[in-house]
Amino acid sequence: MARQEKSNLSYDLVVIGGGITGIGVALEAGLRGLKTLLLEAKTLGSQTSSNSLRIMHGGFRYIKSFDIRRILDSSEAQSEILTDYRDFVEPFPCIMPLAKWGLRSRLPVGIAAYIHKLLAKSRGSPLPGAKILHQQDLSNRISGLKDSPHYSHGALLWYDAILKDPDGFMQRLISNLKELNVAIAEEAFIVGVERLAGEYRIESRSGESFYSKAVVNALGPWMEDLALKNINTPRLPLAWCRAFNLVLSRSLESKYGVAFDSGDRFFFMVPRGANSVIGTWYLESDLLASKQEIEEQHILDFIKAFNLAAQGAFEIKRTDVKQVEWGVLPSRGVNRAGPIQYKGSLYFYEDRYLEVLATKFTTFRVQGRRVIRKLALKP
Repeated sequence: MARQEKSNLSYDLVVIGGGITGIGVALEAGLRGLKTLLLEAKTLGSQTSSNSLRIMHGGFRYIKSFDIRRILDSSEAQSEILTDYRDFVEPFPCIMPLAKWGLRSRLPVGIAAYIHKLLAKSRGSPLPGAKILHQQDLSNRISGLKDSPHYSHGALLWYDAILKDPDGFMQRLISNLKELNVAIAEEAFIVGVERLAGEYRIESRSGESFYSKAVVNALGPWMEDLALKNINTPRLPLAWCRAFNLVLSRSLESKYGVAFDSGDRFFFMVPRGANSVIGTWYLESDLLASKQEIEEQHILDFIKAFNLAAQGAFEIKRTDVKQVEWGVLPSRGVNRAGPIQYKGSLYFYEDRYLEVLATKFTTFRVQGRRVIRKLALKP
């Protein structure tokens, strides 16, 4: 990038990190008329954001903890995506097994489904409400579950949304940014941020500097790689985990997302064209380690655990796996099932320098609005 006068490199907001989190912040800043620059070391949406099951969750999973705010946030975000990006997403029916007794039996789950329906509709959800399926109805829908002991007590059918065209979705987001006059710089590797009198200086590896009233660090696992000068942002001690999914060379189920309970965690089987994707397996991660790829034994462990959970309804072999998709997420420790994920967003803030860590793709716009409110910026 050619050198420019400082006035041309001064912004209301600079967002560092072009994953879905940074894009959401930049979009919301642009909608408010803020002069915004989005910086990405590689290409937009190319890192952890690109490796997911592509499900846009509506918050049903948060009923268990009765986390009303997260249910409302997720429902609002899902409704927004289904409306604004309907060419790239579609309703997605999902199946979860019920238990004979306890919180996952018919009555508690039915009550939870009704509560979720009311909350989702209050946020404009266009999706059908959840309902209980008897085993015969379930077998008619998914032949592989006909004799599954896992589903012997029936199932819950609910609807989320799924991203059917991620490349088109990303291109639409980039078009939206450009329409809002958000400046975008890809292959812009940022090495440091310095707090000056009334503004921040953002320095790139090429030696170029940008100036801004506020900075959002949305680098995810790499946020601590930035050298900070005159900035003392308090951070929680963070651990990290690698999360990975298996992309299969064949389709196990072409319409529904199917959940299997292993006892320690749920596995989810998702259709993707002529393939199926199974997720998710978590591993502790050392960001300083040079070797971060998923090893063969990790894949074999995942296959074994999934087959045990599926109890013969579906079975996969190593030769079925054609690709492994993975990313790095923040965690809050380890239990017997592995790393424990953070369920929401983390914010570390000083003056108008803000670091944000997010684990959910769906709420990128809702989260972006929250970040802009925290910064209290005006054009």
